[in-house]
Amino acid sequence: MSAQEWVFGWLIIVVFLIALILIKNARKSKYQAPPSNVMERSVAVRAEAIETREEEKEEKEWKEEVACKYRYKIKSRIMTQKEEDSYRRLVRVFEKKFYVIPQVHLGTLFDYKIKGQNWYGAFQHINRKSVDFVLLNKETLKPVCAVELDDYTHEWRHRQERDMEVERIFREAGFPLVRTNNITNMSNMEIVERFAEVINSQ
Repeated sequence: MSAQEWVFGWLIIVVFLIALILIKNARKSKYQAPPSNVMERSVAVRAEAIETREEEKEEKEWKEEVACKYRYKIKSRIMTQKEEDSYRRLVRVFEKKFYVIPQVHLGTLFDYKIKGQNWYGAFQHINRKSVDFVLLNKETLKPVCAVELDDYTHEWRHRQERDMEVERIFREAGFPLVRTNNITNMSNMEIVERFAEVINSQ
């Protein structure tokens, strides 16, 4: 074999190897995995779908459980004897000017959707707090003042902390709160003067 034939043979081999490499790379690129961001989005979508299905399943199970687990009956009274006596007394004193509404939750009385604060947190903070009575103007139906009856439970430490926070809420909102523990023993004039003093102080 001449030198020229030997070189030509090697060139053919080299060209063949290059062709094999190109074909292999082409096949590899054809089945190449999608970019990482596409994969991440795909994984996130699948995870969200799974989470949604699980939440829907849990909600369905909870509704089925609640439907058959909890039972209720009507209460014979919604106020204690002291609250009933105080209610009747307030109605007699203020019947010409005010409606007396018992058991009013602070979430009903106060607007918690104030710009700059967490609305959900603000609502949860007052959600389980209530006052014994709220007086409404008979003509406008606007709230005039709230009433808290201080019985022996208000002497408990955790109750005192709760009372201090309720007073702060009323004070900052500029809404009168009348606190008393002996409204049934007060004369009509004493009740009127006591309420007028608190309302006019705001």
